[in-house]
Amino acid sequence: MPIDRAVGVPALLGVILRVGQGVGMVPQLVYQDGDLRERAYGSWQWDLLHRRPSSEATPFAFRADVATSLAASGYACVRKFKVPGRVAELMVLDADKVTPRRIGGRLVFEDRSGGGQTVVRTQQEIIYVRGQALHGDVKGLSPISAARSLFTSGIARLAFQQQHLTTGGRPDVVVKFPERLTAQQAKEYGEDFVKKFGGPENAGKAFPLGGGAELVTVPVSMQDAQFVESAQMTAQEIAGIYGVPKSFLGLGDQPPTELDWRFFVTFALGWITTAVDQAFSADEDLFPAGSGLFCESLPDALLRQDAKTRYDSYRLARQGGWISANEIRARENLPPVDGGDEVQVTPVGGAVNPALAKFDEDALLGELLARMRDSRELETTS
Repeated sequence: MPIDRAVGVPALLGVILRVGQGVGMVPQLVYQDGDLRERAYGSWQWDLLHRRPSSEATPFAFRADVATSLAASGYACVRKFKVPGRVAELMVLDADKVTPRRIGGRLVFEDRSGGGQTVVRTQQEIIYVRGQALHGDVKGLSPISAARSLFTSGIARLAFQQQHLTTGGRPDVVVKFPERLTAQQAKEYGEDFVKKFGGPENAGKAFPLGGGAELVTVPVSMQDAQFVESAQMTAQEIAGIYGVPKSFLGLGDQPPTELDWRFFVTFALGWITTAVDQAFSADEDLFPAGSGLFCESLPDALLRQDAKTRYDSYRLARQGGWISANEIRARENLPPVDGGDEVQVTPVGGAVNPALAKFDEDALLGELLARMRDSRELETTS
């Protein structure tokens, strides 16, 4: 079943758009591994992934394209364009036009995206991001393939809707004549009826009838409440397959809750961001061996809380001794401040904070010295 036909089902398109847009909004950062895990702001990998993956796509569009390919096809192929010493550009290829294969124990890609002759590419040119596969298959299993019958019924329903809107007539209405008609007469009546009253421009017009003819209604799913109910059921099933809460598709009466957002980030986006991060980090052109660099997405960036809850969380984290003031400021898009990289040392069991204790000792010592001077001045005066 072609992917473009399946994506034509409104429910599926809505789900894939949500997944692609969600991953597109997740920042993908580059880190330097070592004693201190730090963001590699000055690396070319940071500029490539975080600022400009290609001349054709912003970071959002690039990540959304990769996620859409994974969600729709089960795998994504990203072509590398290299200059001496580094990867200069990345481009997401159409998965329908790239077939991964194992030949002689090597993974190769038959690329037909150029529109001409098939080009066989290797992992020197392609970063291969694969979802879950069955039976050791080299291609990932897409949710579309896993639920083929569900999407096939959705496509059939869509085709029926399109036909209904194209003719513009009432498919649940027939014209009944009292006298017997020959096959030729029935054909002529039918063609004349469609010609005069078919098409969306004739929708809602009255049907003048003669010769004792009458309209007879024949129930079909388009006019039946069961059709709407089945369409909504399809949307819910598709959303469930992709891990997208139904509130994200407007199927519920309430907007997405915090629990819905966490479910969405964990199950709809989590497998995609993990697969992309691991595939990119393992690519030796993108992250050469020994560089200590790797990439990691931050899906929690979508779980932005309200201001009060966020600030209370920062306060607890700061007092807990596992985040610095500048890290908090970075999350709020604020510039760093001098001394803001220090992590507060938190005492255990209610002991005095060493940082505060030092401050208190200095203050106490100054106060004692001042008292001693005052005492000597009093003795001298007396």
